[in-house]
Amino acid sequence: MSHPESSKSMLRAWPDKWYHDLHRMLLSGPEPWLIPTESNLDRMFQDIGYVAGKATKEHWESNCGKYRFSAAATAIHFLRSIPNSRCHIRKIRLCEDHEGVAYPECHAKGLIPFCRENPALRIERRVSLWRNIFQKSQWWDGCDWERRVDCPLDEEGRLAADEVTRPVADWMVEASVLGRAGMSQDPGTFTLVLDGDPTPERSSEVFRLAVQRDAAWQDAVEQCLVRDPLNWSDVLNMRLSRSFHFVGFPQLLRHLASNKTSSGIRCNFDPGEPWDIAPIVEANRGWSKDDWDEHWHRRDLVFETAPPLPKWSDLVRENMFPRFWEIEE
Repeated sequence: MSHPESSKSMLRAWPDKWYHDLHRMLLSGPEPWLIPTESNLDRMFQDIGYVAGKATKEHWESNCGKYRFSAAATAIHFLRSIPNSRCHIRKIRLCEDHEGVAYPECHAKGLIPFCRENPALRIERRVSLWRNIFQKSQWWDGCDWERRVDCPLDEEGRLAADEVTRPVADWMVEASVLGRAGMSQDPGTFTLVLDGDPTPERSSEVFRLAVQRDAAWQDAVEQCLVRDPLNWSDVLNMRLSRSFHFVGFPQLLRHLASNKTSSGIRCNFDPGEPWDIAPIVEANRGWSKDDWDEHWHRRDLVFETAPPLPKWSDLVRENMFPRFWEIEE
């Protein structure tokens, strides 16, 4: 799922009149953290149906995927409903134990007005690695659970290392920019917790072998492909590389590993130590962008869950209702 703001920017420049209604729908729709009303939904279904031809309300109601609002969106909906008493609330813990719709990583921005209104409010947003963050797929759009169940990246249904780092970066970077969006900088006002329970050791393994490695590769590709920071061709080439996730992501991960709380991000497991990028740079300095992309993939590195969690394929399947041919008579 692309970032809503990115989608809006792209569509503003889209010249094709065939997408006029889709353009209007995205630009006039509610913020992604607002739970839409029935009238909002009716209008959006009508617009989508007109553009796509077959995307009707009945089609989505028959879909077997479980589509959830984020805990942040639910909290925003609740706080908006109690304008006269919400100033007495002192602490909110949001448990994001499943993936939500509408780019949930950015939904904390909708909490900013309440934190500014009530400086004593403290919000902790706890996001499950195994039932939320790791389940976001960069290969399938949005919460397309049927495709994820039927067409896993790993043939044996395990968690592929190539799918791990980007969603982690999404959550960390979105939390890190809340201050620029207006969130109070007072310590503890907002904290993102990466929740590795109930298997913190396995969570640590994934971070050590995949996330830390990918952060080091981003640092290395920035050094090797950007010879001149003022040369936009070099910068664009680097940012199009699969090794690149977000500006500042490796630095955020280093802060997390050193237990620095200045970014408002922490975890309840050992995230591992940052990799030394010097050997990576030295060995691959002459690589082109295509070389970096080819060698970034680790098709042989996969992860399976550990007890008490069910196996990874069953965790993903939890996001679907039984399909009619799967129901035993």
